[in-house]
Amino acid sequence: MPLEYILGELNAITGDYPYNYYYPYAYYPPPLTIPRPIPGYPVNTVGYLLPTTTIQFNQLNRQADCSVPGGRIEYLTDPTNSETPIVTDTRTQVTFSFPLDVLDKNCQFIFFLGNTSTINGSGRFLLLQNETPTTSCPTEDPPTIPETDQAVIAGYQAKLADLAVVDDSRGNAYLVGPNTKCPIPGTILTLELRGLDDSADANEPTTDTIAWNGIFSGPAIKYTTPPSDTTNTNSQ
Repeated sequence: MPLEYILGELNAITGDYPYNYYYPYAYYPPPLTIPRPIPGYPVNTVGYLLPTTTIQFNQLNRQADCSVPGGRIEYLTDPTNSETPIVTDTRTQVTFSFPLDVLDKNCQFIFFLGNTSTINGSGRFLLLQNETPTTSCPTEDPPTIPETDQAVIAGYQAKLADLAVVDDSRGNAYLVGPNTKCPIPGTILTLELRGLDDSADANEPTTDTIAWNGIFSGPAIKYTTPPSDTTNTNSQ
């Protein structure tokens, strides 16, 4: 069951949209709890973009690992070691390519963790936007992620079997709320998921890890048709 199927199920259960807008290919009758389309009643369509490229990398040396499925955010600190207080800083970059379908739509970043995912520690992460997209894994040996300017989008609280929620909107509101206008079709956007050092005791070692596979969990872009009385915002 792919991630977009699971996300569609979540939305359909909440009654946001008719079932057949998510599953026109379904081979079984929808549950009775799923609302049916009402003839002549206008509804918003919804779609999901999954990353075209997912790259885990070690921030300490910028070396990438493109062979592992899914993604990982891990931040391990040891304040007692003055030479290397940051022991591990594993980050994940995801790249999205926006098709013609997003024209005049609203886009929102979402992050879903299935039950097979892992959360150790606070489960919080920071989302950033790269000024220069990373469209593929580096080909040099060893593969190295280039440095690029980044803009902070927001901080998120990850949850198992649920969508992450925004808990720190200190940065750019772009892609955070449901009323953000999508980029123009053809746009390539790279986002970075980064761990946070949010230990209650700055003198104690900490480990924060979020790990997911690439089939049942992970980041996505949700796009919807805005209601006629809603104004799009784009602070990009």
